[in-house]
Amino acid sequence: MKLLFASDLHGYDTAYLDFSNALKEGNFDLGVLGGDLMTFPSDEELKIAKGQLESEKTEVHNQNGSNDPKVVERALKNKQHYYKQILRNSGKPIVFVMGNDDGILGNGSAWTTEKNIVGINQRRAKYGKYNMVGYQYTPPFVGGTFEKNEADQVKDFNVLEKLIDDNTVLITHGPPWGILDTASDGKNVGSKALRDLIEKRPPRLHLFGHVHRTFGIQGKHANGAYPSSRKFLCVDVEMQEVEVFDYG
Repeated sequence: MKLLFASDLHGYDTAYLDFSNALKEGNFDLGVLGGDLMTFPSDEELKIAKGQLESEKTEVHNQNGSNDPKVVERALKNKQHYYKQILRNSGKPIVFVMGNDDGILGNGSAWTTEKNIVGINQRRAKYGKYNMVGYQYTPPFVGGTFEKNEADQVKDFNVLEKLIDDNTVLITHGPPWGILDTASDGKNVGSKALRDLIEKRPPRLHLFGHVHRTFGIQGKHANGAYPSSRKFLCVDVEMQEVEVFDYG
């Protein structure tokens, strides 16, 4: 089985188009997205969302110069629909988790599972002989909905470890402590609870993002953060190999 992996697309239209086209054209069985999928809607997108709500007789207001939360929520749903349309054009199944930045948009704007685009946070999705297990929470970073402290992560991982076996690809938004997790100040920002999990129950491969500057591969672990690299990752699950995939 071959996967095309990317994380931290942050609402880049070109990234979604390239990812979908690469997935369609390449010898890939499954697309995987590792969170931070969205960005704040533009003024035009907010205007369209407000018009939609008003046409539905939904009362909306500007509050202290800011848009009504209902307008933001509708604009984010519109963006989600737009990106999913692009992804569906690949004709391939896609799994995803959210990211910490997604958690500060619209009070935590989580994508929904629709047809062949499947959310895998804290659950297992089986594809052939392999399975994808996801976890979207990172240690506190920007104060978003999709963040949890280490103690709460440990509680989650006590359950999650039962889903992980030798045929599991683990997809998390954040990195484990000490693996491709060095911030610009030289400090490690990964999760110690996640590091304990993968040492206690090693997955077949581990894919994540979050830290843009450390895009790359370290053994069976790979950081697919897109913004700095403008590249994706090609993952051969059978061979347990990951390579940089430069589309275009």
